[in-house]
Amino acid sequence: MLLKIGLIAAILVVGGVIFSSEIQAIFPNTSTTGLDSFETDVNTLTEKSLESAEQKIGSGVDKIETKLSEFKQNSTEYVEEKISEKLSFLEPSE
Repeated sequence: MLLKIGLIAAILVVGGVIFSSEIQAIFPNTSTTGLDSFETDVNTLTEKSLESAEQKIGSGVDKIETKLSEFKQNSTEYVEEKISEKLSFLEPSE
């Protein structure tokens, strides 16, 4: 049992050494006070997530507005065309 725990700890230490640059890129504020750095990392992740969500929602709203205006314009043109066709049938022929 102790051997298994030692092996797992060794694997974690070696993995931390090998991938230290990636860990630093993901959690750049890692320091000796783990709680403070964890709080900072969570806050940074939350801010990035909120910014991303705001951008996606904003672009989605812009697309919806564009599509609605296109639909309104196309439907207005279609209705005008159909009305003019119906009126042309009602005009007296000479």
